[in-house]
Amino acid sequence: ITISATVTTVQRTDGRWDVTYTGMESLPTGLTLVERGFIGSYYSTDGVTYPDYVRTDTNFTLDSTKVVRIPVGNSSGLDTYGGTFLGVANGWSYCARAYMIYQDASFNQYIIYSTIAITTGV
Repeated sequence: ITISATVTTVQRTDGRWDVTYTGMESLPTGLTLVERGFIGSYYSTDGVTYPDYVRTDTNFTLDSTKVVRIPVGNSSGLDTYGGTFLGVANGWSYCARAYMIYQDASFNQYIIYSTIAITTGV
C-alpha cells in the first residue's frame, strides 16, 4: 500500500494563496478503499503563532485538533485525487499530508498517511 502527496500554489487577486495537494494511492486487490483525502494546517514562520509541533507525524493525524480535514471520498478506479486549502495568507506557510482509510476482507479498518508536504512562505 502506498500513498503520496505533491503541492501546487496559485495566488489570488486578493493576495491570498490557494494551495492544492494532489494525492496518489495504490491499494492491492482484496483491500477496499473507505475514504481518502488530506489534512492540513497553516502556520506562521515565526514558530509562535502556529507552533511547529503541528507538523510532526504524531500530531498531524485525523485526531488532531489543529488541522483541517478535506475528505475526497472513495471513487473506485481513480488513484489520483486532489484537495485545495483556500485563502492562505501571503507570507504564511502551509503543510498537509494525504490520508487513506481502507479495510480488509474481515472489515478491519486501517489508516495510513503520506509524509507531510510543506509549502513555505507562499
